[in-house]
Amino acid sequence: MKAKNIFKHLWLPAVLLFGSTVMVSCLKDGEETVALEAGDATELILGSWEVERSELFDLTTELYHSDLPDDNNLSKIYTFGQNNSGAVVEKGLSPVNIYWHIDNSQETIEIDGQSFRIASLGENVMSLESTRTVNGEQYRHRYILSKIEDASDLNVEEPDDDETQVVTSDEGRTFLRYGYTVIVPKGAVPRNSSGEVGKVAFSIQLSEDLPAPVPEGTTLLERGSMKIEPMNFTFNSPLTIKIPLRGFNPSDVNVYWYDAYAGRWRLIPFSKTNSDGTASISVIELGQFIVVRNSSGTGTNKMNVGGIHIARQYIQSGYYYYLTLIPKNISGSSKSIAFTANGEDLYMAGVEPGTYSASITRENRSSTNSDASTTESATLNDIKVSTTLTKGNGGYDTYTGWTELSLSNVIWSNGRPGNWGEATKTYGTGKFQATLTWVNTDNSKTDYDLHLTTPSGEVFYSHKQAGAFELDYDWISGVGNAIENIYSIRDNFEAGTYKVRVHHFSGVTGKKYNCRIIVNGVVVKSVTGAINTNKSYDDIYTFTVQ
Repeated sequence: MKAKNIFKHLWLPAVLLFGSTVMVSCLKDGEETVALEAGDATELILGSWEVERSELFDLTTELYHSDLPDDNNLSKIYTFGQNNSGAVVEKGLSPVNIYWHIDNSQETIEIDGQSFRIASLGENVMSLESTRTVNGEQYRHRYILSKIEDASDLNVEEPDDDETQVVTSDEGRTFLRYGYTVIVPKGAVPRNSSGEVGKVAFSIQLSEDLPAPVPEGTTLLERGSMKIEPMNFTFNSPLTIKIPLRGFNPSDVNVYWYDAYAGRWRLIPFSKTNSDGTASISVIELGQFIVVRNSSGTGTNKMNVGGIHIARQYIQSGYYYYLTLIPKNISGSSKSIAFTANGEDLYMAGVEPGTYSASITRENRSSTNSDASTTESATLNDIKVSTTLTKGNGGYDTYTGWTELSLSNVIWSNGRPGNWGEATKTYGTGKFQATLTWVNTDNSKTDYDLHLTTPSGEVFYSHKQAGAFELDYDWISGVGNAIENIYSIRDNFEAGTYKVRVHHFSGVTGKKYNCRIIVNGVVVKSVTGAINTNKSYDDIYTFTVQ
């Protein structure tokens, strides 16, 4: 962006030059703009801003036309936080989460999918512009916003991307970060190998390192992927994730999960659209997710995807239903899951054409925070999806092209379905926890080992305890989700230096792994790496106890 002159006038017109375009700006005394080459726009914009004026300018002459005193944005306050998260609140109403992003050239800001040009930006005043049609005529539309020093009464909580949320087998929990809501049903966290209550530390982090290029013809809505951990962990019941659509129609947006077994992104179907601007997916394991928009056309039309519908006449009230599809004759661990509850239609929107093995599962529970008194499953015949789903002018009930399934002849059996995979026995977590995960396939096996060097010794596969630390998971060369875990069994650590390392013991080199370190409930490190030389080590994290 070209440098902006510094102005210091009391509501006097000030001329800003952008190439050959002349624009008029009104700034308060002492609240001058700055040259963006000298100030980072992503830093200047942090904080809360109140919309003060809504103005129209002629597109040709750039002259002032009129104010828009009835613009409903005049009653709104925007809070721009770290990591592109934020909120907007209309006076008297609850905050709504937003996503914002300033492009690399710092010329535009995108707020939940709507793009504005930054006409001016200072410590206390900024001006944003877009094109708007009023009474059939197009105008340059400008918002003047002023900085609010204290917005504490808005109850907008800034997310902390390092915090973990610990959930046990005996509770359900819902938590929000970056506009993503993760719903963990009660009992979804498995018990440990002794049958005792297990604990899992959940975390959500934005990762700009992608394990593979985004699918062709798509662009990211975020800066990178959303890493939701624990990775390579199979839950008892599916979790629900509400994905922020950033102002786009759900048919224009797709969600992908990285299938480490197959080494590619897998399309994850939506099962609900929500009034808060999100769409819901269901997953039986977490990992890295990307939210993308197709470069042209809509998601459903461009990708020629289909969808599955189960009418509410088959859905009994008081139950949560889960439809699970697994592609036939395709390698990988991808499972498409959709859910519904309490007698509502079940939708699975965004299913790639093909033939699938399928199951239907129902849990007798009143909510995600209540116990599932029974779990029943049934196998469905091979499901073929070949019809293109076409979006309607409303919710999924207005879409056409659904593949219809009937549950009238299913035979229910007790227990969770086999295609969910065996639930992972929970591993130890404490004041300190280091977890190493990777995926072994039939033709690509690696034996990684997790090591913790302590002042009194080393914890690893042949010496599983030293001081306050213990190794409770040692994976050797089996196929599937590999896990190694070291955690603290008491809170008092001896003084000295500690080092976490990953060792390539044997097998294929170059296999990607993920290692997450938690200290006092905070993710101090979550790294994806690979060791390319046999018997070599990667240093992950070092800390000192005084």
